[in-house]
Amino acid sequence: MFDFNQEQKAELMNLFHLAKCALSGQDDSNYQRMLWASKEYSKKYPNISRTVAYKNITRIRNNWF
Repeated sequence: MFDFNQEQKAELMNLFHLAKCALSGQDDSNYQRMLWASKEYSKKYPNISRTVAYKNITRIRNNWF
């Protein structure tokens, strides 16, 4: 798996938090926020797939606490 550096992790988590606003009025569950953030990240960095971004969000969130 592609390991993200600290800047990439921060950007990915910022997208995760921004998803709360982007999905307001819709299903803004953590799962949907993770999907939205991974989709937006892969748009910005086409060499990183949505799946890789999603897996990295999961890893970051599991190690967050």
